[in-house]
Amino acid sequence: MRFTDLKSTNTPYARELSQGEYSFTVMIRDLKNATEDRDWVPRLRPSTLPQCQWASMLGFLVDPLPPDPSGGFMRDFFTEVGKTAHLVVQHWLGRLGYLYGPYRCRYCRKVQMSLGIPKVDCCPVHNWEYTELSLKDLDPSGELSSASCDGLVRFDWMPPDTYYLIDIKTCSLKTLPKIDIGFTQPLHVDYKVQTAIYRYLLARANINVVGTAFIMVPRDAPHKTTAVLYDQPEDEYREIFDLHVSRWKRARKAAQTGDASRIRRDCKKPGDNPDCPFKNICFDRPAQEAIFKQKKLLPILPEF
Repeated sequence: MRFTDLKSTNTPYARELSQGEYSFTVMIRDLKNATEDRDWVPRLRPSTLPQCQWASMLGFLVDPLPPDPSGGFMRDFFTEVGKTAHLVVQHWLGRLGYLYGPYRCRYCRKVQMSLGIPKVDCCPVHNWEYTELSLKDLDPSGELSSASCDGLVRFDWMPPDTYYLIDIKTCSLKTLPKIDIGFTQPLHVDYKVQTAIYRYLLARANINVVGTAFIMVPRDAPHKTTAVLYDQPEDEYREIFDLHVSRWKRARKAAQTGDASRIRRDCKKPGDNPDCPFKNICFDRPAQEAIFKQKKLLPILPEF
């Protein structure tokens, strides 16, 4: 029975159930559609690359920033599922003795670098938690707001002090690569950019990484988790790092000077990126000119 049918019944109990059904329907609809106002702050992090240069520039200019249209229940759901998947994979790779990196005792807060969970008398195995390896201090440009890789793994057959870099990615079963472990597959360009920068920073720390593996974890079928091996020439790491840092610097300089003639926009038409916080002004030239003029800048905009 639907709420609209209430007038046709004289049963109080049926009326109460129908009102409850209707109310829950409305509640679930509101939950799915829930959004929130959340500021979009321009930050340079490997995990967010590649970034649209035009959006980065507007992020420096627009104050207050427009609400993040991707905020709310749906964004938080997928974000938290992704975080949990990372923690679970890292925890069990540590328990199995594959994952190298910093482990911290939850109680005494001692941190120890170890391949797998440290085996020490003072802290039981279940007390340790893996903390991702921070690479920010290895950034020669000083532009990264943060940088930490998901982990390094090694196998018994590998030479001493050599590792694979792993990057954990959540996906759906539908988008999971149809492969067996060990086969290299085409990957999203974002993944390649992110891991190239991690590889560059790790090389600066003299950590010998011999390859990269993406651990693909389907949110709806974790038993189908697989690995995709990927590698690229080492001379590309520095090139990719320098490219994205320079794009970031040019975006910031354009926001300071008003000369946006060399700034590039990723979207080809309105709506290409529905989650962009600047989607309503990205193709609105008068609005863009007004933003620069509010900052007392003479805008020089490209002809897209």
